[in-house]
Amino acid sequence: MKTVKADSPTLKESKVENGKFVLTFNNAESWYTTGNQPAKNFEVAGEDGIFVEAKVEIKGAQLAVGSDKVAVPKQLRFMWDQTCEGNLYSEACLLPGAFRIQPK
Repeated sequence: MKTVKADSPTLKESKVENGKFVLTFNNAESWYTTGNQPAKNFEVAGEDGIFVEAKVEIKGAQLAVGSDKVAVPKQLRFMWDQTCEGNLYSEACLLPGAFRIQPK
């Protein structure tokens, strides 16, 4: 059963380009959302550390995440509130787990 995709997507790499985080994942070749709704539970913060809701653009296997309220994003978090319900799935119908990106 080597063709069965059973591993949830995990964050592989992140970089900031044009005011957005560009995210690449292990175990994900494409993405979709429930009912074609915008992906939810992504938040970004700038230097001030104040998180705001972010918009997600699906670009094949990558996600571009940002907000008009944060010109230079420094932090990102996904599903950080433990009561969140996800609506973003890989092609294998699997949700990515919660994660956070913060300055080193």
